[in-house]
Amino acid sequence: MAVDYCHQIMIDQLQVKKISVKTSQLAFGFFEKFGYRTIRVEQNYWGLGLDLYEMELLLQS
Repeated sequence: MAVDYCHQIMIDQLQVKKISVKTSQLAFGFFEKFGYRTIRVEQNYWGLGLDLYEMELLLQS
């Protein structure tokens, strides 16, 4: 998949160790499928009914 390809580029060429994303409850499930874990949730961060999900993925070479 494209996401896996991008992760591999980050590992191989940029030596990235961790990726952090800020998303909402509408999309956090997408990131979970790729191994991201939720580190913080804040209700109504983006607006009424739109919660912040801070997520991170530790990359392994």
